[in-house]
Amino acid sequence: MDAYELCGVYLSLKLHFKDNKYNFQNSSGKIFIKPETFQKRKDRFMFHKIAKKYSDEHIIPFLVSNFVVNENYWTGDLASPLCDKNYNEWRKINESMSHFYTEDLEKFEDYKGLVNSIKVLPNEHPKLLTDLLEGNIRLETMVILNNIFGLVQMWDSKIDDDIIYPKIARKIQKYGSFLDVNVSKYKELTRNVLMK
Repeated sequence: MDAYELCGVYLSLKLHFKDNKYNFQNSSGKIFIKPETFQKRKDRFMFHKIAKKYSDEHIIPFLVSNFVVNENYWTGDLASPLCDKNYNEWRKINESMSHFYTEDLEKFEDYKGLVNSIKVLPNEHPKLLTDLLEGNIRLETMVILNNIFGLVQMWDSKIDDDIIYPKIARKIQKYGSFLDVNVSKYKELTRNVLMK
């Protein structure tokens, strides 16, 4: 992928994570920009740098791993060692997703503990959401649980918060389109871990 193509992919992914209506997969994975517009961009040299650093098969995962951390990353940020670290951590989690999911599930002790953490009490976030915000569980675990239980759909009508929750709900859904989650496998794993 050359720098010009990378710019279109970057813009598309950035919009995917920031806009509720836009979907990266439905837009062929890139936004068209005129070549002359790209040439006028002050950050175009950063796209060249990133395109040299990552092969085609790694560029989208690299960008996704970083937009999940911060949807406002600009190209200068993406060329930093911190973004390489984000990507390496993301790869580690995704290569051993079952292991990390199990590790997070064990924090609930049993199925009842998980169910109680999903409940929405008046004027409160569910414990599961608080655990995510505090870093006690991984976003990938939340995406898997959302795929199993339909958390976001359920919480949308019950959580009375229009500041924090909408951003987290969007992130869960937007990120979910990039994770290959076998729902049957994870339902079984959830039963095995929590119904001992």
